[in-house]
Amino acid sequence: MTYASDADVRSVSGIGTTIVGTADMSLFLTFADRQVEAITGKVWTGQQTKEFLGRGDDENDTFYTRCHPVLSALESSGGTTTNNSGHVTVYLDDVEQGTAAYSLYGQDGRVVFGSDYIPDDDEKVTCTYYYSLNDMRMAAAYLASSFAFYTLQQGEKQKQFEEKGFQILEPYRFKKFGWSYH
Repeated sequence: MTYASDADVRSVSGIGTTIVGTADMSLFLTFADRQVEAITGKVWTGQQTKEFLGRGDDENDTFYTRCHPVLSALESSGGTTTNNSGHVTVYLDDVEQGTAAYSLYGQDGRVVFGSDYIPDDDEKVTCTYYYSLNDMRMAAAYLASSFAFYTLQQGEKQKQFEEKGFQILEPYRFKKFGWSYH
């Protein structure tokens, strides 16, 4: 999986091809991708399949996806942030629910059930959806830039770009007892 492109790195860093060649930048992008996955403990694909959102309690009508914004399709296919319930599939105890049962608010990954469809006590709520990889792309671009600045012996810039990459990834950092997505 490649999160950022050569152009992404050059855009955030200002490093031209005469300073760092394409082959070296490709290597730095590979290192950055590995670092993103090591920090988050996850390979980011842009799609979650039957992600566990929680359990019903006969009262709570709102559940959140771990990743957001929710997209209409894979980002690489032109997916955009969506509020169309038809762009996600929601399940209660593995039974697919019709789109009349819930509303989607894609910007914050919120799934809200209608009053007649609130999940029963202990009913498992799962969701299949697409999500934005923009944070992974930007983090990888900053981390690849930090590798480039390191090889250019520009320690101060290397630290600044590395810190920015880590800052972007902080909400996604793998925790010992589970995920921490925003």
